Amino acid sequence: MSSDHDTRAADALGFSRWWLVVAAAGMMAVVGPYQYVWSSLRSPVARHLGVSSALLSTVFTLFVVFQAGSQFPVGWWRDRHGPRGICALAALLAGGGYVGLAYATTVWQVYLLYSLGAVGVGIVYTVAVNTALKWFPDRRGLTSGIGTMAFAAGPAALVPYVRATTGPAASDGAYVSLLRNVGVLIFVVILVGAFVIRDPPEGGSTPATRRTRSRSAGSSTRGARCSGRGSSGSCTRCSSPSPAPG
Repeated sequence: MSSDHDTRAADALGFSRWWLVVAAAGMMAVVGPYQYVWSSLRSPVARHLGVSSALLSTVFTLFVVFQAGSQFPVGWWRDRHGPRGICALAALLAGGGYVGLAYATTVWQVYLLYSLGAVGVGIVYTVAVNTALKWFPDRRGLTSGIGTMAFAAGPAALVPYVRATTGPAASDGAYVSLLRNVGVLIFVVILVGAFVIRDPPEGGSTPATRRTRSRSAGSSTRGARCSGRGSSGSCTRCSSPSPAPG
């Protein structure tokens, strides 16, 4: 059954359906730092701005509000317009949020940029794994498990880099470089993912299944036309012998 799904998906996509899982996992991995790395960034950001870190305590609250609040309208839009365009927007918001954070000079700019990034995270969280699942009716648990694992694994892999460049002895240049590099990585990975992911055509059918359905429909139509059934089950109109010559 799994190989049948693989074949039909490859027929529709032109490549293995597992690339959609890779794309979704990559997208989830790069947006995870918004949720899991902020605790390591708050003090360096405050030090860079010359303010108390307590002034930035609302940043994560805003992240939760915008990330969660965006998911309902994102889901509504995604069902009507597909996943690709809105994921390209997520690349701009989430990647731009981190790059902008590198150059923020006031607290309100940090609030704004992190909130915009949170909307990008909400888009990816709503769309990426959801789209991959449409191609894996036979492996839903595995597909969702890979995506949600990546959301936490990505930040875990990033934390050593963050701590190495945001310690008390680190220069502001290292801090700016960190945020800029991570922002560019977020942008590139999500944008590439936006080009890879897509919905199955016509609610999950592929060219092969559409041909099968077309043949079945044709057979049914021909059967419906032949309605003169006799008691033996044969068509009296189609199979009755020609009259003998007189």
